[in-house]
Amino acid sequence: MLPDGRFLITELATAVMPFSFNGRDQYKTILRMVAIFHDQITKQEKLMKKINRSVLRPKETTVRNILRIPELK
Repeated sequence: MLPDGRFLITELATAVMPFSFNGRDQYKTILRMVAIFHDQITKQEKLMKKINRSVLRPKETTVRNILRIPELK
């Protein structure tokens, strides 16, 4: 997050979806991309919990509510 509260957008990974049997080696790239996304979401969740603990706010208000982020299941 930038100092003014905006988020920095960065492309972390890209992959080509293989549709033929010969493209099966590209699945490694897709799985790597999914792993990167998972790591980034986990880091964001930890950061949101840290912000929630440090900010004085009404009990019913959370960072997730303010940013309108849906609950993960």
